[in-house]
Amino acid sequence: MIKVIAFDLNGVLFPTPRKINHTVLEFVKECKELGFMTVVASNASKGSFEWRSRKFGLMNIFDGRVISSDIGIRKPSREFFEYMVEILGFLPEEILLVDDSDENILTASELGILCVKYEGEESLERVREVLGDI
Repeated sequence: MIKVIAFDLNGVLFPTPRKINHTVLEFVKECKELGFMTVVASNASKGSFEWRSRKFGLMNIFDGRVISSDIGIRKPSREFFEYMVEILGFLPEEILLVDDSDENILTASELGILCVKYEGEESLERVREVLGDI
């Protein structure tokens, strides 16, 4: 059963570094209201993440973050996702990753993390389907 939804920052929540996708942001809020833990899982630089977090209040919306610049490990390395699983304290199969990178999805899925590739807002329907199937 999925308990945590991890969203990539660049390419999913932010189509460009300074422009947020409000549809995805509202979807994150919806997931949180449904009782899922929501986290950011990103390779964003510390400065970039902090600026976006302040400007858009990300940490008022997300429950946590796994940022490569904080931990010194970048996606798609296996170590990034192992760290994410460990720090979140859930089993891999209890985590859903929404990411736009095939490499990230491949590595995460090899660890047992359920993944949905983000290819535009229509991908959010796929996430809903996955969550509804569980």
